[in-house]
Amino acid sequence: MQTPPDEGRHGHGHGPDGRRRGAALSAQPAEADLTRRIYLVPYTAVRLTIGFDFPSGYPSGFAQALTGRDDPFAMWAWRAGRFDDAPKRNSRFDLAGQINRGVAGAGPLRFNGLQRKIDVPSRRKPLCAPAFP
Repeated sequence: MQTPPDEGRHGHGHGPDGRRRGAALSAQPAEADLTRRIYLVPYTAVRLTIGFDFPSGYPSGFAQALTGRDDPFAMWAWRAGRFDDAPKRNSRFDLAGQINRGVAGAGPLRFNGLQRKIDVPSRRKPLCAPAFP
């Protein structure tokens, strides 16, 4: 089977004409694209190298500082109840703003890479001792 035009030698993010394609805006398009690429591997001459960077740990004491519970799964439960991810919509920066407000004394924490304003403590918040060890 012939390699599809946007696969293989062109690499992820570039079309057959060499021009850069847009990045996925949310997890759903990215997941669909990866699923399609992985599914096609046995039928093409394409090789894939896939890497993931999922931060999944928090400093000791962080869950206690944010949720009031000294339970390693408390942070996950707290986050799961507040996170919204859908096509063209994602609440990760708003969630980060809630974390910034919820960890008293810590800072400055800069979890906002967006152009739009997120309700967080001042970006000029002075450095202070962490709220967790």
